[in-house]
Amino acid sequence: MKAIGIVGSPRKNGNVDTLVQTVLDGAAQAGYQTAKYSLNEMKYSGCQACEYCKSHERCRLEDDLTSLLQDIAEADAVVFGSPIYFFQFTGQFRLMEDRMYSLIDAGFKSRLKPGKKAV
Repeated sequence: MKAIGIVGSPRKNGNVDTLVQTVLDGAAQAGYQTAKYSLNEMKYSGCQACEYCKSHERCRLEDDLTSLLQDIAEADAVVFGSPIYFFQFTGQFRLMEDRMYSLIDAGFKSRLKPGKKAV
């Protein structure tokens, strides 16, 4: 079993980072393999609206989000964490969220396996 954490905060070791790590620590104690992604430390671009993902089942962009999107698809559980700035997620998180468009098919059905847990 695998659980991943995604930190959308630009503050390393801040509250969101600590909360995501705490959840992952609990998952590890329950027998999950864990991985944590800190979006602020990654280099990635936003969705280009090219629709490549609808016919190829993956985003055409090759950057630091490539492995994260693959891990989201494969993980049994995903922990999302972001502070709220101006009544919304951080820019880092929103950029990643847009790229998650590749995780749905052309008919807007999820490509993710049933039963995936998200917090």
